[in-house]
Amino acid sequence: MDSFSEYVVPILVRMEWASLLYFVIVNSLYAVLLISACWEMVQHQLKTRGENLSRVLGSGVAPSISVLAPAYDEATTITESVTALMAISYPNLEVIVVNDGSRDE
Repeated sequence: MDSFSEYVVPILVRMEWASLLYFVIVNSLYAVLLISACWEMVQHQLKTRGENLSRVLGSGVAPSISVLAPAYDEATTITESVTALMAISYPNLEVIVVNDGSRDE
């Protein structure tokens, strides 16, 4: 029995070290791939940051948006508010000003 353990134990120890080395190498490669993928994703996001916005704004099939602007007692600021809402650059924008019984002009 001693002769069996003399031959088997060193083989098992070498196999343990070999499997440990294998997993360290494989996981290191996975870490390098993950870091490079994250780097590429950040570079892609920086390069195409405004592209999607211009694609939506230039599309004729963009959904229409209705903006309701309440104007109850807002005579002093409603002109500026509506002007700012109309300055929004969106292809299908509808601005609706609702005045429901205000006491000013």
